[in-house]
Amino acid sequence: DLKTESEDGSYLAYSTILNRCKESDMNSETFYSALQSHGFQYGPEFQIIERIHGGDEEAVAILKSSADRSQQANIVVLDGMFQTSFHAAMGLLERKTYLPVAIDQLNFFYNGIKENDNFITWAKVVNADQGMVECDIKLCQVSDGLLIAEVIGLRLQSLGLPQSVEQY
Repeated sequence: DLKTESEDGSYLAYSTILNRCKESDMNSETFYSALQSHGFQYGPEFQIIERIHGGDEEAVAILKSSADRSQQANIVVLDGMFQTSFHAAMGLLERKTYLPVAIDQLNFFYNGIKENDNFITWAKVVNADQGMVECDIKLCQVSDGLLIAEVIGLRLQSLGLPQSVEQY
């Protein structure tokens, strides 16, 4: 069971966030099918989200653990954080392809990631205007809720018309 958020912000308040994210509940297959309408076709190695829940411009997802130990703290996990932001912003995306184009800050808080642990990622839209959506994202370990990393100010920019981006 995850701990609640600590005063210093070192734990993610998963159960509180999950209570707010009741508008959608998708398994991996449904989620990646939904992303296709926004131009994304993720290959198997990048289909890291096991289950995702969406609410009012926020989403929380459980990421699959990797059997490959070198994969546990690599770019695939960070990409899973970005994928969660797409779901948080889904109602704002208007069936257009949006790509991450900028990050204000990327902070790592803990470098001792447990082997074979799953992760939870939470994304919240913090700003949106025509053609640009900005999100903040947090990543924590499932086993103890400890905050591992956060992205502040991930900006997703519209490419305009619906189109596919290259498959990973």
